[in-house]
Amino acid sequence: MSNKELQAKNDGLAKQNKDLQAKNDDLVEENEKLRVKLVLKAKEMQCLRKQNEEVQGTNDGMRKQNEELHVKNDGLAKQNKELQAKNDDMVENGSLTKGNEELQAKNVDLVKQNKELQAKNDCLAKQNKDLQTKNDDLARENEELHTNIDSMRKRNGELQAKNVGLTKQSEEVQTKNDGLMKRNEDLQATICSLMNGIEELEANNDGLEDLTGCLGLDELNGQRAIGIKRMGELNEKPFQDACKRKYGDDDYQMRAAELVSTWQEELKNPSWHPFMIVQVNGEHKEFLDDDDPKLKFLLIEYGEDVCNAVKAALMEMNEYNPSGRYVVPELWNFGEGRRATMEEVLKHLCGASAVALLGFLLCAIV
Repeated sequence: MSNKELQAKNDGLAKQNKDLQAKNDDLVEENEKLRVKLVLKAKEMQCLRKQNEEVQGTNDGMRKQNEELHVKNDGLAKQNKELQAKNDDMVENGSLTKGNEELQAKNVDLVKQNKELQAKNDCLAKQNKDLQTKNDDLARENEELHTNIDSMRKRNGELQAKNVGLTKQSEEVQTKNDGLMKRNEDLQATICSLMNGIEELEANNDGLEDLTGCLGLDELNGQRAIGIKRMGELNEKPFQDACKRKYGDDDYQMRAAELVSTWQEELKNPSWHPFMIVQVNGEHKEFLDDDDPKLKFLLIEYGEDVCNAVKAALMEMNEYNPSGRYVVPELWNFGEGRRATMEEVLKHLCGASAVALLGFLLCAIV
């Protein structure tokens, strides 16, 4: 991969990191707003609770006063009944006197007082009913407030968890970005060192240019353990085998080539990202989603080998070039199936011909 491509990839990761940081800042701001709102709601709830207690105290006092009035009213009613009975006796005996008239007047006053007390009692009962209704409304509002606060706490927890995940993802992107920068610097240093070697070889080998036409990178890739692997490029053999089984010997190679071309283009499509993020040991990692419709179609239509070939290319492209979605050349240890170290490359090149060295350098630079 050239320095320009690495720089472009680095810029893309930096932009991703900046977007994630901006999103993280937005979530932190929203979290702070929710926290302030939660504090205000808690104060409002405390005020409502105090008001509810005051109303309850007033309600209890009026209930007690109402009970006392009932007792007093019952006593007046009893006294009135006794006076009425005494008055009736006096009327039957024909001994209505001035005292009887006074008692009659007193009886009238007591009846009047009784009516006034009854009216006052009815008014207190109505006030008691109104206070009870207000108390019920406050209790319902208090319950709704509790529910609202619980919901806000839950949402706050979800936002906090999401914020932690985004922070972790931002740190991972930053780490990957730092690794790419270091790798770029190492590659630049290696290229400079190898270019100096080319100049020395050109100065000491007059036949280097003629030999370059006879030997090339293909020999390095085909015969050596160290070479160039195109990360994200489909392996054609599973497609050829599947087309041969499906269509027979007639034109299976052409059908396989068309199929490979179609799915290679599909790999470049940035909207197709059949990955899911799973938390493993506290870290967020990406895994292929086997339930993706396109992967399931490949498995059913062409078999497991073709599906696995596409999965392997997807994993390579997601690791080496997730933003650009194009094939990336990589120094590769074919014997062990992993990325080759610069020490292995230099050791291998020391035993190769000058032409093989030149071909490798040209490919690595391109």
